[in-house]
Amino acid sequence: MDELKKKLLQKSDDIELICSVIHALITDRFLDDARLADLLIQAKYRQGLGPERIKRLLQNKVLSHEDVHSTFNENEWRLGLAMTWSKRFTEKPSDNKSYAQQARYLQYRGFSFDQINRFLREKHEEQ
Repeated sequence: MDELKKKLLQKSDDIELICSVIHALITDRFLDDARLADLLIQAKYRQGLGPERIKRLLQNKVLSHEDVHSTFNENEWRLGLAMTWSKRFTEKPSDNKSYAQQARYLQYRGFSFDQINRFLREKHEEQ
């Protein structure tokens, strides 16, 4: 809501009108932070971002980030991690250097160390 208020203040100096319009939009459920957060979580998930990166994006937008882990279960996050990995890498990590490279990439994308470690260890053990 603060973002919208800032943008509207650039167009008009009537703070009372702006506040009343925003309040009316919230009352009529045209503006809903929870819905916006949910849509952003789903969109960023489809882009291959992990829960930690999505949390940071939501914090930057001053939105609640408690729902990041509950929106998708652990299997869905693992599937997202696997899809993100397969877009960039074709071969499982064969040595420490490739393991570290793949782990850094996945960590940058926002997956937790535990998720990455479990996934890459399983990839490494595949025969």
